[in-house]
Amino acid sequence: MTRVRKFQERDLDEVVHIARSSLHTDYDPRLYLSIWELWPDGFLVAEERGRIVGFIAGMLENEMDAKILMIAVHRHFRREGVGRALMNSFISACTLVGIKRVYLEVRVSNRDAIEFYRASGFSKGSIYPRYYEDGEDALIMWRTL
Repeated sequence: MTRVRKFQERDLDEVVHIARSSLHTDYDPRLYLSIWELWPDGFLVAEERGRIVGFIAGMLENEMDAKILMIAVHRHFRREGVGRALMNSFISACTLVGIKRVYLEVRVSNRDAIEFYRASGFSKGSIYPRYYEDGEDALIMWRTL
């Protein structure tokens, strides 16, 4: 059973490992700590039998908007509800502080992620041309709470 809880500094190595195997960009581990320090309630991890299997990290943009910066699930735990549990917990954290909208960027080629976000209540917005380091466009997606 998936348990979602707040990120703790001791989780850093496992989060970095999941991110490196799931995301296109290899971020400096200090970035995760900086994100966590900005909004600790918006950085969550998912555990299965005491092992971290996914995470979601976001930040407050202003009094009404939050942004999901990253979400990743270990490849052996995908399509088992881990991403949904993380997303639901993140949305709950946003609701608790009065956030009205959540948005994110996703690669236009990442059809599985786009479908996951649509199933999570997000709608397609505009395109950011050449947003990613490799020149790929980003699709902006929004969810009203």
